[in-house]
Amino acid sequence: MLMHRPDPAELVLSGVRLGRDAVLLVWHAGLWQGRFRPTLDGVALRPPLLGTALVPGERQAGLLRLPRRVAADARLRLGAPEAGAPGLGLADLAKAPAALLDLVPEQGQAGLLQLLLEAGSVLFDLAEDPPTVAAIHALAEQAAATAEAATPIAAGPDGLRLLRIEGAPPRGMVHLVGPDRVRRLPSCQGATTHLLVEDPRRGELLVASDGWLRRIAPAAAGLPAIADLAAQGPEAQAIRLLVPAALAGQPADPARTALLRTVEHVAPARPRSRASLGAAVTGALELALRDGAGGIFLRGWLRDPHGLVTGMTLGGPGEPVVPVPEAALFRFPRRELGPRFQRALHAPGEAPEGFVAHLPAAACGPQPDLTFHLAGGGAVTVTPGLRWLAPAQGRDLVLASVRGEALSEAMFARCLAPAAARLHAAHLARPRTPVVKTFGTPARAPQVSVLIPLYRNLGFLRVQLAAFAADPEWRGAETILVLDSPEQAAEVEHLLRGIALMHGLPLTLVVPPRNLGYAAANNLGAGVARGKMLLLLNSDVVPDQPGWLATLAAAAAAKGRGAAGPKLLFEDGSIQHAGLYFERDGEGRWLNRHYYKGFPRHYGPATLPRAVPGVTGATLMVRRALFERVGGFTEDYILGDYEDSDLCLKLRRAGAGIAYEPGVELWHFERRSVGLHGGYTGTLAAQYNRGLHHARWDGAIGMLMRRFAE
Repeated sequence: MLMHRPDPAELVLSGVRLGRDAVLLVWHAGLWQGRFRPTLDGVALRPPLLGTALVPGERQAGLLRLPRRVAADARLRLGAPEAGAPGLGLADLAKAPAALLDLVPEQGQAGLLQLLLEAGSVLFDLAEDPPTVAAIHALAEQAAATAEAATPIAAGPDGLRLLRIEGAPPRGMVHLVGPDRVRRLPSCQGATTHLLVEDPRRGELLVASDGWLRRIAPAAAGLPAIADLAAQGPEAQAIRLLVPAALAGQPADPARTALLRTVEHVAPARPRSRASLGAAVTGALELALRDGAGGIFLRGWLRDPHGLVTGMTLGGPGEPVVPVPEAALFRFPRRELGPRFQRALHAPGEAPEGFVAHLPAAACGPQPDLTFHLAGGGAVTVTPGLRWLAPAQGRDLVLASVRGEALSEAMFARCLAPAAARLHAAHLARPRTPVVKTFGTPARAPQVSVLIPLYRNLGFLRVQLAAFAADPEWRGAETILVLDSPEQAAEVEHLLRGIALMHGLPLTLVVPPRNLGYAAANNLGAGVARGKMLLLLNSDVVPDQPGWLATLAAAAAAKGRGAAGPKLLFEDGSIQHAGLYFERDGEGRWLNRHYYKGFPRHYGPATLPRAVPGVTGATLMVRRALFERVGGFTEDYILGDYEDSDLCLKLRRAGAGIAYEPGVELWHFERRSVGLHGGYTGTLAAQYNRGLHHARWDGAIGMLMRRFAE
């Protein structure tokens, strides 16, 4: 049997310095057959170390990193000196990376490229060293003399190109290799291979670890936009996977962010759930909602009767994997799931199926994958359906995600409330410049500006405005209506134009761009008001008789006071409000109460004017300068609870007293508008507001109520 005997000239060890501290060693297998365990002056080097066969049975190579401090005459060996490992001095290493081209025969160049790209660029930072990058490119060019071309088929912002490559797909990671850069590229492989390349330049190559190489053909004129191909056609799935992966970790860029958002929405991933009756682990992610401040809210369910799930992680294509901590996960019963699994092979467990979580720092796309990790290394992945919601819609969904009977204090305080607060803040932060229209000739110097927020319910508006028109005092007032349901703008404008013409009553209509809530709507109205006094008035309040406006204004403007409220009556004539006070509930939280609620209209104590802790915002007269000094209504309450008592407490903190004026009686057909808002009636908004109000004012209310009790 004949055996190949290498030429003695081949039995040498050679090497080259790469970058700041990396060294590549190349030797013939006949010179050293031991493992690559390099030493420096007899001392074993620490990882990273990497050895591989470039040509099996012949040429070997190894990468190592030198210590920071090393003697110029130190000697490198492939192994321990006592084992006879060959070596060479550091002074004998080639100093220029260009020497790479002379170290390896042609048949070993593919293996050398794989070593330098797959491991060297990551473990040894070779992609950050320009001379080494140029040498890697020259090495790739030698191997790519007859390579086929990859064709650009679509263009994106800042030179992005989508490439389609026919033929055998690459194995392993694909790199873009140019004279001055090396980049890893995400790929999507199927019948054809797609790559997304950032600004491909002349002479750059595509290189994979199995020796697969392609040149990049010049881009044709008039390429379609990547976003256009994402909407339909065979490239849609590839684009959906590649764009997030390619842009992950890149500096923020408006054009690329816009591309990412477009692709996420026109080419969404298909929802995935695991709801098989035969599976031991089943579940779904029903809602993944970004909170507008860098976090995400999750709602879903998991059925794990055998306790196989050891943890959860979140992340999509090209996104970092985010763990879902056990402390952030809140479970609750989902009894509606029971009938679905009555015939399941695996008996139901004791753990509640439903879960919610709020991750305050999780940079995920709108369709992140949620992975349930199983004991033993398995995993189950689910994907939500795409839902892109306005912040207010998201806020309402968060507050409606758990039924009241399934709610715990910790779940609300650490999960639902923080997510809702962020979404509400994002909702309020959007532009809110209103459209302002005036009907009739406004009063020249109004003493009182009346602010009436409108939402959906217009049933009392004609009666209310007719009563105002019949009151001589109203001629010197300014009436401002703020329409918080802007979709009704045309209807309301037509109605007000007719009322102003019929009654000779000047009216101002303020229409924000979207529903903002009671507090923000009143603040918008106050921003256009001109009177010295502001009357905050609900649209479902109707006066009992004329001549009351000046009486209430005088009560609010009296020395030491800043605000006043009247007696409000139910439809049956009983008292709805004779001043506002605070009382603790069974959990110790302060609730708003109304003095003498339900008592007869002429009940003796309710006929006496007096100081009160506060008055309801349904009818509240306040000095405008004081209203502006305290910042108006606090807007972080949601939809219509506790804003009025919060304002009263701010007025008191500013040193102003608050009075109840029984000489003014008005009818209040209460809560006719808020009941039309699905974000209030079907959610935990009232509980959210109560908790916010209590946390903000607990101590101040305690002192105030002790004073009034005395």
